[in-house]
Amino acid sequence: MSKILVGIREVRAPQIEAARKLIRELFDGITDKGGKPYAEHCERVEAALPVWVSDDARCAALLHDVVEDCGVTGGDLRRMGFSDRAVWLVLMLSRMFKEITYIDWIKSIAATGDAELIAIKLSDNLDNSDPVRIAALPPEQRDIARRYERARRILGPALENCKARLADATNNPVPLTLSDAGSDAEGRG
Repeated sequence: MSKILVGIREVRAPQIEAARKLIRELFDGITDKGGKPYAEHCERVEAALPVWVSDDARCAALLHDVVEDCGVTGGDLRRMGFSDRAVWLVLMLSRMFKEITYIDWIKSIAATGDAELIAIKLSDNLDNSDPVRIAALPPEQRDIARRYERARRILGPALENCKARLADATNNPVPLTLSDAGSDAEGRG
């Protein structure tokens, strides 16, 4: 669990706070297409994750855009002290080869069967699909919402398949949807 309760105060794992600090530094002064601080997008992606994800997944959710957008490498992240698992997740979440279509990349994420990886990408997709964010885009860019919806039609069932496999293996139902984090069916709280 990424946080423990101490009285009414939450204490987050040091690696999560290190990831939060890094994105605030790397994205300082950078805004998203809607004009809001970019680091807030990364923080929303992490905050929307289900409660069951690991600290490594929470770090990766925060750091999911640093390779693609900031030129940080996996080696850089390892030297900063992030775990092999967190770095692997970040690299998998980085679309480094533009000759691969977005949907093929999404399919490759779904095909891993890695519930945390899929949950992070789905959380990222849901945040990017927020109607307020889409409305802030120039009209000629708003059709990106269709691409995100198509990706959700791949990622959602993939996450449910992970849930079914885990439930079969443990003989226990496992909550593996983003609704664990208090989101509604569309991923917004």
